Amino acid sequence: MTPPKIQALGITQEGSPTRWKARGYVEGVGWLEAWGTSLIEAMAALRALAAERLAEALEVENQDEAS
Repeated sequence: MTPPKIQALGITQEGSPTRWKARGYVEGVGWLEAWGTSLIEAMAALRALAAERLAEALEVENQDEAS
């Protein structure tokens, strides 16, 4: 599976130095956001969430085609 395409990525620090939010638009899924204790963790969490949601969307699409 190809990695999800994340567009309009935004990463911000929220309050404390260990609270980061990553958000972006994922092609085929929509807007997502994820949290982490560092910039890198927040980005990794967003990528993992995007891959999970994209797999779910493809599964639903495949089920619809099989019906």
